[in-house]
Amino acid sequence: MPNTILLKGDMGSFYEEGRAAASILPGMALAKNTSGLLIPHGTAVGNWNRGVAIEDALIGKTTVDAYASGDLVRYHQATPGEVLYMRLAASQTIVINDQLVSNGDGYLKKVVTATSDDIFGFAEEAVTTSGSTGWVKIRIK
Repeated sequence: MPNTILLKGDMGSFYEEGRAAASILPGMALAKNTSGLLIPHGTAVGNWNRGVAIEDALIGKTTVDAYASGDLVRYHQATPGEVLYMRLAASQTIVINDQLVSNGDGYLKKVVTATSDDIFGFAEEAVTTSGSTGWVKIRIK
């Protein structure tokens, strides 16, 4: 389990905050609903605004501490080339350089078919999740 979400990148320039409309875990891909509130990215293999929930270390929270609906969520606007730990869907076998897309619930999964715009990035490590979810180190596309 990672201690931080952003591994390589510029945290200071792209740090954002927004209110949650649902439960959100650090490392989830984010989207905004029609009211402008944050939700887990909900379109499987869908385009992404590059928002990733990060741990709220300012108040002592870690990567396992969820944000509840109504909480102020800290998130990072990822840019190409950055490396982050993100949540990986269950039952995935990932090898280095696999392309990753949205699973439709804030988690990522391996590409089966996708357009270039739908690909979030590339796996930086090999990992297998069986019956439970996990983590994957991803280089943002």
